[in-house]
Amino acid sequence: MTTSLEISEPINAVELFTQNGIDPILARIRAEVEPLVFDMTTERGRKECASVAHKIARAKTSLDDAGKELVAEWKSKSAVVDKERKRMRDALDFLKEKIRWPLSEWEAKEECRIEAHETILKQITEIDQSAVPLPSAAIRERLAQLGAWYARDWDEYKERADQAYRVSLHNLTVMLSSAEKREAEQAELERLRKSEQERQAKEREERIAREAAERARREEAEKTRMAEEAWLKAEQEKEALQAELARKAEQEAEAVNTFKPLPEIKSGETILFCETLTSEPISKREALEKDLETDIKLEIARYLTRNLGVDILLAERIAHSLFIGEVPYVTLTPTNTLEKDNARDAIRNI
Repeated sequence: MTTSLEISEPINAVELFTQNGIDPILARIRAEVEPLVFDMTTERGRKECASVAHKIARAKTSLDDAGKELVAEWKSKSAVVDKERKRMRDALDFLKEKIRWPLSEWEAKEECRIEAHETILKQITEIDQSAVPLPSAAIRERLAQLGAWYARDWDEYKERADQAYRVSLHNLTVMLSSAEKREAEQAELERLRKSEQERQAKEREERIAREAAERARREEAEKTRMAEEAWLKAEQEKEALQAELARKAEQEAEAVNTFKPLPEIKSGETILFCETLTSEPISKREALEKDLETDIKLEIARYLTRNLGVDILLAERIAHSLFIGEVPYVTLTPTNTLEKDNARDAIRNI
């Protein structure tokens, strides 16, 4: 079985690959192969089937190659067209921008001008807004800024600017009045608070001074009282001692006036008599020395309490330590040497 599926005539690809241009060839091939019947039970039938299928494939390849060549040619021409199209677009775009540049520049400036007007208008309408009460100084700064904004050239926005300026100016003026009133009240409260603090501090200082003066007065009075009591006690002791000495002197005088010769006595009794005679003058001498010691200590204690403000008990202890020589590098010098010397001579002559 033979078929004529080969494409032997020249192929006009332009005509072939147009709307329905391939239909005649497809119809002829179908007419040749579709009526064929192959016996698959024989080798010959199977070979004829394979041969017809192969011829169909070769016809397809021939037709497709013709289409590819046409497309390649078209693509080559299309690339040239696309290149020229791009060059044309670039040239005309550049020319368009060049011609339109003055307009574009004006539009950009106009956009900036409008944006500036809108931005400052928004700031003017919001300048009187605050989440917390503002101090008067901050409000004055906002008023100055509002005036600076309003002084610019508003062009066609003048009417809107006038309205926004009046509203914000009124609100800021009211805010400034309230702030000044609030700050004045706060200043007055602060002045009263400081005045009260100063008054309390002055009263406290005066009270402390009074208490200190009263305490000093009581201490001085107590020192004076104790010094007077000590002096009075010493005077009383001195008077008592002088009275006792006078009494003993009077007794001695009476004893001398009534003295009678004694009979002879034994040796032991004579010694006893002598001891009896000498015991009284020795007691008198000791009393005079004690009296001198008391006078000296009393003068020292009185000087310390009156002139140096020393406590009376401490003054007595100091006087005693000075008298007995316990204080290093200190010796007592009587203020009336003749009086003290006469006292000592009197004591020695006893």
